[in-house]
Amino acid sequence: MDKTKITHLNEISRRKFIRNTGISALLIGNAFNKGTGIAETVRKPNTDRYQSISLTTHEWYGDIDERLDLPKEWKVETLHNGTLSQPQLTIDEMRKAIRNPIGTKPLRDIAAGKKTAVILFDDLSRPTPANTIAPLVIEELHAGGIKDENILFISMIGSHWAMTHDQVLAKLGFPIVDKYPWINHNVFDNFAKLGKTSGGIPVEVNYYFYTADVKVAIGNLKKHGHPGYSGGAKAIIPGVSSIDSIQSFHTNTMDGKLGSIFHNKSRDNMEEYAYMAGLDFVTQSVCNGHRNIIRLWSGDLRAAFRRGVPEAAKLYETTPVKDADVVIANAYPYTIEEWGKFDWANWSLRQGGTAIAIFQMPLGRVPMHYWGERSGFRKKSYWDSVNIEDPVPNAGQIIIYSQYLHRRDLHYPEGRVKLCRTWDEVLKLVEKKHGAGTRCAVYPYVGIQHEPITVDQA
Repeated sequence: MDKTKITHLNEISRRKFIRNTGISALLIGNAFNKGTGIAETVRKPNTDRYQSISLTTHEWYGDIDERLDLPKEWKVETLHNGTLSQPQLTIDEMRKAIRNPIGTKPLRDIAAGKKTAVILFDDLSRPTPANTIAPLVIEELHAGGIKDENILFISMIGSHWAMTHDQVLAKLGFPIVDKYPWINHNVFDNFAKLGKTSGGIPVEVNYYFYTADVKVAIGNLKKHGHPGYSGGAKAIIPGVSSIDSIQSFHTNTMDGKLGSIFHNKSRDNMEEYAYMAGLDFVTQSVCNGHRNIIRLWSGDLRAAFRRGVPEAAKLYETTPVKDADVVIANAYPYTIEEWGKFDWANWSLRQGGTAIAIFQMPLGRVPMHYWGERSGFRKKSYWDSVNIEDPVPNAGQIIIYSQYLHRRDLHYPEGRVKLCRTWDEVLKLVEKKHGAGTRCAVYPYVGIQHEPITVDQA
């Protein structure tokens, strides 16, 4: 078979597929066969009873626009962030950002005279469209004289689960995986041991990464607590570090706060660690509510990070409303991670209201986090170790809409959270409780939305 004619399903827009099949309506929630098939039926909305909103779901599995119906008498407010109004970068604009780095030489100059290169990429818990950026990075490595056979991709998964072939294919795209080898980082074995940071963190990094002549990381910027913001040096610690280094970092230096990127001991240790490991070049992207790149900075791991974070924080900023009767938070495009998804209901919901969280992504929630397993182990039985928490104490009703979550994902007080497999089930529950005049706040992509924060200065 001619490989040029092979097209992987994850590289085709589901929207394009549906247009080609003649289906014109938005997909209604639960219109999928086991979550990964194409819509079988799309019913028309009952416009006499309902108004409809469109939310993007299924990151890495089609990035599907789902139509969700709400009672017509409700007052629905969709709270977007600053990414909505920003145009998607063109390939030429991204290429320009990579060829004009911040704080270091162009990548082609770094690669000049070198033989081998490693490109780090993140997993499906992050929205970074590495398949778009990687070819531009490879262009620069080629310009510096590095040959295809000497380029290796490594997943910077830290202590997350190992990626499967299909997941890497979704992340990097068929042209990359067809041409270049990739490996998963192994958090337990095969490290270069390089001493300790000034904060006492043992520097133990992936040996294959360390022995490459040129080291590049493709990442993104997002809200993250102790390191001030996610990005930059985080590609290395925890990205391609040992479980012992990750444990030491989380135990000894987690004293930073969100927005502190200059005056932060956690960030300082991360950056010292990454420089010791030899990270040469990073790309830092910001995506919109459809995972399209709207900003891209490249260059030195500290300089590019510091340049990008203030603008990223403004673009992601969303001011929560108050006293809503119903709050809908769509976990896209970080559905795998639960953390923070219920914050919006806690900030916005009136006493006794309804909190709805949407987790529409076939991988469910974090399949495995080895550091989390290690740090949470107390030599107790499974049943004595399960952490049971009420996600929204203020709510009178809590609903999760997901076709994919399993029993393992639902560690809540007995009877406190209702899991609905279809949006029709959700409608029945909310219509019993809320009538005309209901104020509904919709947060359409909370994975890239955060409350207003202050980013410190040098």
